[in-house]
Amino acid sequence: GVDSFGTTVSKRNPGGASMKMWLEFFGTGRIFGMDINDASLLNSERLKTFVGDQSKSEDILSVVDSIGGLIDLVIDDGSHASRHQQETLDLLFPFVQPGGVYVVEDLHWQPEHIETASDRKTFDVLQEFSVDGSLDSPSLSDAGATYLREWVAGIQFWPVDGRPAKLAILEKRLDRQTGQ
Repeated sequence: GVDSFGTTVSKRNPGGASMKMWLEFFGTGRIFGMDINDASLLNSERLKTFVGDQSKSEDILSVVDSIGGLIDLVIDDGSHASRHQQETLDLLFPFVQPGGVYVVEDLHWQPEHIETASDRKTFDVLQEFSVDGSLDSPSLSDAGATYLREWVAGIQFWPVDGRPAKLAILEKRLDRQTGQ
């Protein structure tokens, strides 16, 4: 609600700094953002926000439907829970434009109140995938794992602030790899 948004954005993060930063960084691009809080006061000609919960696939797919086309770049800076990161990758990677990029932030920190013992850390899942092509995660569908194997051209891991692998960048192939 509005009260929650006021507390989250106005007192802790004045004015939606992350979305404003991407708007400035991508000077001519259209930016779509989803947050569990209403951030519609940030909407402009180039920025459209949606209220949604990353743990609900219907919320994510509703945003994709509203965008109405393929996406050049996805940046997952949501709940940071491993299963949410992997479920979102499973859902959204097919909507990334061939040659596009998918970024997962905050691989080094998962919130204790959401993360469970059965969750595989997203860094571990993506690291194994980059080494041997395996995708061992209860949070990825079989169809999603197959899609990732066919379409991921490469994964880069980036350290931030001296910490290893806080960020993963997945590059999408221009054409599907069939393995033949």
